[in-house]
Amino acid sequence: MIRIASTPLFAKYFLSRIIGEYLSVHPNVSFQITETAFDVDHVEAVDFAIKASAVYDGFLEKDCLLVKRPILKYPLMACCSPKYVENHSMPFEPADLLSHNCLFASTLVGGNKWVFERQGEMETFEISATVEVEDSEFIRTVAIEGGGIAYLPVDLIKGDLDAGRLVPVLTDHMNSDFEFSLYYRPRKQMPSRCVNFKDYLLRRVQEIAEEVRYNQSF
Repeated sequence: MIRIASTPLFAKYFLSRIIGEYLSVHPNVSFQITETAFDVDHVEAVDFAIKASAVYDGFLEKDCLLVKRPILKYPLMACCSPKYVENHSMPFEPADLLSHNCLFASTLVGGNKWVFERQGEMETFEISATVEVEDSEFIRTVAIEGGGIAYLPVDLIKGDLDAGRLVPVLTDHMNSDFEFSLYYRPRKQMPSRCVNFKDYLLRRVQEIAEEVRYNQSF
């Protein structure tokens, strides 16, 4: 059995497809999947962990005894619905976020601290905590319905931006990047079932990502 803990967004758009393909060729392999926004320091019970996090110039990840393989990176964007702007006005500086409803996943963008860059300077701003949930699609839906300002991967919201359901916020400031990474324990000899699946996953993620980019959104 191959045991995997994965952030829900990756599980839905990448892992489910990859496992389906893999089982069609390797029907005797079994999987146990846990969808969770986990702390990667607690992966003793799994073979692989896939986490989403926000990274930026100068980002320092906390010490971790696991092997990390970055696998995908997308830009993040602050956004909200036109309805929210109509009811609450548009923020023009990151500091304005303190007086707005903000929606976030603590494991994605550092909780209630969002990082923006302007003219080469990185600044961290503490936001007001209106909704905290470990599900990017939940946050997207709340934002579309006018619930607040979200900080989400551009590929997840591109269709909403094109359709006018969401509008960019703080466009004069550069945002962080959204990164999927694969974590696993360092081993002198990883079981062959895990090695084979790891190699397949790393290859297929890139291929599927190219398809996603061609189609312009998740």
